[in-house]
Amino acid sequence: MPPLRPLCALLAAGALLVPGAMALPAAAQEVCEGEPIVSSAILYDRNTRPMVQVSIAGQDRFLILDTGGAKSIIDPDAARELDLRIGQFAAPSPFDNGFSARPSEVYIDVRGRRSSSFATVDELQFGGRSFGTVEFVLSSLDHIQNDRTDPVGTLGADFMVAYDVVFDFGKDEFQLYMPNQCSFSPLPEGAETDGFIAVPFTTNSSNHIRFPLHLDGQMLTAVLDTGAYDTILSLPTAQRRFSIDLNAPDVIRTGELAGNSMASLYRRRFSSLQIKTLLLLDPMINLMPDLMAQSSASPWRVSIMDRLTEGRATLPDFILGMSVLSRYRLHIAYDNREFYLFPVGGN
Repeated sequence: MPPLRPLCALLAAGALLVPGAMALPAAAQEVCEGEPIVSSAILYDRNTRPMVQVSIAGQDRFLILDTGGAKSIIDPDAARELDLRIGQFAAPSPFDNGFSARPSEVYIDVRGRRSSSFATVDELQFGGRSFGTVEFVLSSLDHIQNDRTDPVGTLGADFMVAYDVVFDFGKDEFQLYMPNQCSFSPLPEGAETDGFIAVPFTTNSSNHIRFPLHLDGQMLTAVLDTGAYDTILSLPTAQRRFSIDLNAPDVIRTGELAGNSMASLYRRRFSSLQIKTLLLLDPMINLMPDLMAQSSASPWRVSIMDRLTEGRATLPDFILGMSVLSRYRLHIAYDNREFYLFPVGGN
């Protein structure tokens, strides 16, 4: 594995271009009372996803910071190696006051893999702070863990939602603040055009950050996902909304999802991606099949990416991933239902 290094050295050719002046307006400044409760260095895995070093059962490991994950997860092999307590989400039985064989919750990831088991970490520590007991869904990661610098799981939205969360991709620093510990100076008219944007969002029952954006002039509902190294358009949405022909010369097949020969991945360059006043020209977008919907036909409960009232999981129409987010300081105020993007100097 190559040495861990800042993400700016890992950005590939064909990344999104951000035109215009990128200086941060003086009036668009964070004002935080006191120090963050956690400040930890961000490192990056082999897929350029942000992660932090943590202590689990007294042993140092790495977890990916995943705002797109409904639940924090841990790899089953790592859970057994760390000797964690393992259980199953079980529904109480109305017949014998015991537990039924049917799980009360099933979690589904973007590859369609399901899990109804969890591991309990009695004490999670990182950034000089202890967080007590944390529950992790058991789910295999999408890589082989070759050494101690590979992540063994994720910290998901279930963990982050209790805080104001800051990803400073310019300084490679992750911070947690208490809700409303930070505020933002009023912006003068037109200041957002200099690069800073404030984006209102809604959350669903899985605490996913959902907000509108425009791709080639069409409005889509996006999910903000630091656990996704690419920016993704759902393949069904691409074909339905943009009439994408997978045999067209501008559509490139890039591989398969989790080795599934029936789940091809593609990419295509679009004309523009706009989030409020932020305009990205000529973005290369990945097209991903929706294996979540295929795997969630059972009327069970939940998924890693989404939780719907009728119990079916689907891949979001659009996922804003690290290929865009890595260019900014990202501040998520869950209580205020707003996130802020500050352009990183030099981008």
